[in-house]
Amino acid sequence: MAMDKETREYLDQKYIGLTGKEDLEKLRQEMKASFRQLKEEGKTQLLEWKQGIITALEESRKQWSPELGSVREEILKALEREGKDVLPSIQETQSSLGELKTGLNQIQGQARQLVTDVGTLNEKVRDGMVEVKEELGAMIKFSYADLEKKLNALEARIQVLEKIVIQQT
Repeated sequence: MAMDKETREYLDQKYIGLTGKEDLEKLRQEMKASFRQLKEEGKTQLLEWKQGIITALEESRKQWSPELGSVREEILKALEREGKDVLPSIQETQSSLGELKTGLNQIQGQARQLVTDVGTLNEKVRDGMVEVKEELGAMIKFSYADLEKKLNALEARIQVLEKIVIQQT
């Protein structure tokens, strides 16, 4: 009977060890799923930002198009007027075009800055993901190493107990 009880305890301990390994594998799978989800969320967010930038550029284009049309109309009206009225109108139009060009250059600079910022953000997200992956990998390796030490210690105890049982019989 004593041998059966010890055998049962040995098997129970082995079963606990297997459950721990299965739990670690499950945790590993959950972490992979979390990484995939974070990656997809990052992609989605970048696509949303990109769409926002495109929308802002289109809105700016729509905003400036009517103004360009009105400038064209002013030029045509000025050409229809007398020659002396045309010169001041052309100068005014040139001034307006200069202001328009300045505004467009500012918008272009802002768009370039947005693209640069999105690129920088993408790099930071990528670097952060690499860091998290490395840290989790190190944690898993440490956990496996710790479990291996404990398993070796239990196996050594079992061997000692088996020797004692064999010596007593």
